[in-house]
Amino acid sequence: MMASIREIAKEAGVSPGTVSRVLNEDPSLSVATKTRQRIIEIANARNYTKQKRLTRQIQIVTHASKEKEMIDPYYRELRLAIEKEVKHLNLTLKKTIRTNTLTSIEQLQQVEKAGSVIVIGPFKQSVIQQLYTYNARLILINQIDAPNHIDAVSSDLYDSMQVLLESLQQQHVGKVAIISIMAQMGAFVPCQSATLPIFDQIFTRIGAADDLVSGKSTFMVEMLEAQKALKYATADSLIIFDEIGRGTSTYDGLALAQAMIEYVAETSQAKTLFSTHYHELTELEQHLPSLKNVHVAADEYQGELIFLHKVKDGAVANSYGIQVAQLADLPEQVIARAQVILDTFEAHEKAQVTYTSTVDQKSVSPTRVKASTVAEEPPQFEQPTFDLFASEAEVSEIELEIKQLNLSQMTPIEALVKLSELQNRLQ
Repeated sequence: MMASIREIAKEAGVSPGTVSRVLNEDPSLSVATKTRQRIIEIANARNYTKQKRLTRQIQIVTHASKEKEMIDPYYRELRLAIEKEVKHLNLTLKKTIRTNTLTSIEQLQQVEKAGSVIVIGPFKQSVIQQLYTYNARLILINQIDAPNHIDAVSSDLYDSMQVLLESLQQQHVGKVAIISIMAQMGAFVPCQSATLPIFDQIFTRIGAADDLVSGKSTFMVEMLEAQKALKYATADSLIIFDEIGRGTSTYDGLALAQAMIEYVAETSQAKTLFSTHYHELTELEQHLPSLKNVHVAADEYQGELIFLHKVKDGAVANSYGIQVAQLADLPEQVIARAQVILDTFEAHEKAQVTYTSTVDQKSVSPTRVKASTVAEEPPQFEQPTFDLFASEAEVSEIELEIKQLNLSQMTPIEALVKLSELQNRLQ
């Protein structure tokens, strides 16, 4: 068992302060050589080990020079993140040591005096062992084959970046905005080569989300975001619109989508990616020189949809909506019924888009016309419906019974039972 300073002082017949100053090699202490020798002998005999005083100083040792950090920002961002956390914990940060091999006595003394040492980057095992000899409170970051007796962590920055880039591949037009930002900040981008302009602003309208707290519907949020892009975009801006107009009726959405395309083409002339399911809008390419149609290629083989994962020029021939629903494993009965309804709609009303240009405005307005010159009745479906505007004489017995129900006095179970009864009577 190791003796304490008080025990050594008692055996040597001196004060604990004298023992402490002798063992800590205080040069200002004036004591007889015989006394000094006796204190050291007793300390060795009692297995006394000098305790190092812990400090709140953190020493960073990195193998990356300043020049390397400028070339490869990975190590720079890692070091800056550590420095930020050290300051957040109210610890003291010592001057960073940049070296591949610790040969300087001054550097080794810095390591020895630190409260803890954080080592960034791959070092040889001999250097790691040398560091550990001078300071056992060692933490290795991204050290290949770190010894088991030394604490080590991996930042997983490369893996995180890989996951990020893989997710970008699934975001289609959204990844263009992120790649533009990455390129503009000087980072690598996930492609073989890229030629991008410098954008002053990036505006996006992607996804569908309402704002219940503010009382705004999905369509209102969509319009507000589109308004900002249309109002503030310049010729040096990037606009990304995804499925504008889907939150309202088909014709309203189509009209708004086309009006926005025309507005951007004729006013701000910002670089714009506009994804849409309105096939009618593809006709605009014939009237707006700055517009170009592209589509994500897909093929149909034996009734199944095959995605080719390629972007090709031109408009897509089909929307493949029912095929996508089939890939989602919707019930076969639903798929079959949807195909019948689609065929009926296409037979009765095939939409075409015609355009007219005014003298003072180069606007293009869509007008849906029948493919047939003879007006045809829309398909009729034999579904039971209630006429909300029927006269009193036409009110059925079941309708009268429904009117007489006191719903506030009925339990949910009673209401369901009554509804089931009325449904059975209708059938």
